[in-house]
Amino acid sequence: MIPLSAVRRLMKDVEVKRSTNDAVLTLTEILEEITIHIMDRACQLAKHAGRKTVKKEDVQLAKIELFG
Repeated sequence: MIPLSAVRRLMKDVEVKRSTNDAVLTLTEILEEITIHIMDRACQLAKHAGRKTVKKEDVQLAKIELFG
């Protein structure tokens, strides 16, 4: 699980002044889902390239493929 304090820091970085605990928890759940989708695709890309190791490029390409 992504630490709630890390999510709160991210929210402050985009100048969120106040938020409910439910908002932070919901964002945490969404970020975890997004991370799982990106890493699943990155693993597929590494496997397709004949590797067991996921590289930075795999993660970046997976993000672009999924979210532009």
